[in-house]
Amino acid sequence: MVSRSNRTKGKGNLIPIGKVWKVRGKGGEVTVLSSPGSAELFTSHKSLFVAGEEGVTLQIERYQEHRGRLILKFAGYNNIEEASQLVGKSLLISEEELLPLPPDEYYKFQLIGVRVVVDEAGKSIGKVIDIIGVRGGADILVVAEREKEYLIPAVKSYFVKVDLKNKLLVIKPPKGLLEINAV
Repeated sequence: MVSRSNRTKGKGNLIPIGKVWKVRGKGGEVTVLSSPGSAELFTSHKSLFVAGEEGVTLQIERYQEHRGRLILKFAGYNNIEEASQLVGKSLLISEEELLPLPPDEYYKFQLIGVRVVVDEAGKSIGKVIDIIGVRGGADILVVAEREKEYLIPAVKSYFVKVDLKNKLLVIKPPKGLLEINAV
């Protein structure tokens, strides 16, 4: 995961919006797994930064969705060998370039590190350490504290309060959810 301190000269904080998953076809196309809430950012941006590659900017030549996956073609990556250099790399944009989201929707980077508290008990159950994107369903928050880990569906009705400024999420899960989803 790219930290908020990841910067490219003059670009401010860089935010991960996806990761190159694999090469697709012979012409240099790649399949990208987008971060929750980020798929639309690929259509609105013509260039992206690459995590860990200071100063490297990728120019998007072509974008398409195929069977729920994002397929991108970048300028200068014209065959399997060239495109394979991108596999496993996170794709970033400047935080200032993020599109505003509808109310009650958040980018993944905004929720990572947020402390999760159960409403009725006021008990902290840990911090959000990851978000698992689920196609066609609610994303899953991975909340961890010491040896215990919880998998909590990101369902609006479970969220009592989201305070990004204070990095706090208050939830009211259905009875038994935390016990069933504890790992």
